[in-house]
Amino acid sequence: MIVRGRLGPGREEEAGPDRGGSTYTVAPVDVTATAKGEVPGNRLQLSYLTPGTAAGTAPLTAGKEYVFLLTKDAPTTGNHYLVSTTQGWYAVTADVRATPGPENDLPLSQGVRRALRLRE
Repeated sequence: MIVRGRLGPGREEEAGPDRGGSTYTVAPVDVTATAKGEVPGNRLQLSYLTPGTAAGTAPLTAGKEYVFLLTKDAPTTGNHYLVSTTQGWYAVTADVRATPGPENDLPLSQGVRRALRLRE
């Protein structure tokens, strides 16, 4: 699933031993556009490693807009997860462009940018 949306405030949860016992943040995402997959309604729950709790965590901030590349764990929690902590998110800038994180050198395709109403 590929979506554009604004990250809401989250809550921290300790993962069970099956997920390495890590600390995750679970936060709502208000979806404004979808490039791939289906979002029931316009909101989903994102679960991601809490920034600063492990090496390579995504530095996501509540209130900011992002493009997310997601996988879903619906049968268990209904939460969505980044496909990767480095390549699973792009910040949306004030001039409506998707900017990859510092360790991500993969641009979004033209079709995805168009579907998400992003500038080139």
